[in-house]
Amino acid sequence: MVKLLVSLIGVLGILVGSGFAGDTKAGSTSASTDPEAAKYRRYAEGLLKQYDTNHNGVLDREEWGRMQGNWKSADLNGDGILTLDEITAHLVGFSRSRREPAGAKYYKLSKTELQQELKKLQKELLPVEREVNGPYLALRKAQQDYQSASEEQKFDALLRFLEARAALRKPQFRQQELRYHEIQNEFQAAQEAYVKLLEQ
Repeated sequence: MVKLLVSLIGVLGILVGSGFAGDTKAGSTSASTDPEAAKYRRYAEGLLKQYDTNHNGVLDREEWGRMQGNWKSADLNGDGILTLDEITAHLVGFSRSRREPAGAKYYKLSKTELQQELKKLQKELLPVEREVNGPYLALRKAQQDYQSASEEQKFDALLRFLEARAALRKPQFRQQELRYHEIQNEFQAAQEAYVKLLEQ
């Protein structure tokens, strides 16, 4: 039993050392210096895991054809295969293309209209933010519980930690996280337009 616990503790150490720091806070970007690219890369990894049915590490035409949206343009070299980098680049480009015109439209609104838009976006953002932050808080608590657990409790605490970590990798959570960032981008664009309006 002691040997088993030692092995499990080693596994936990690897998990914590290799990726826990990036999971305990939404939007962490330990894997990249570009926050936006790192965020969408995590979502791309979730898509790849969900749709890569033959488990070869890429999506062939049949696999990415089952995803919603137009993914043909994501195939940068035209080989019919989507790599993780291509999926990530497509997501980043799509997000930026949506945000730029959205930001421009806010500059055409009056002060009252902007206030109404900010109120609407904040109301939409808050519940999604709670849903996204919940699993991260659960993971942090699971790590703290493991660190403070007695030897007899270590194994159960480890299982709870791994379950909390797995929850962050589910495609459903990745989609919700992406939605949160999209609303957040809209909210930030509206705030910037409102500040500019006040400066005039």
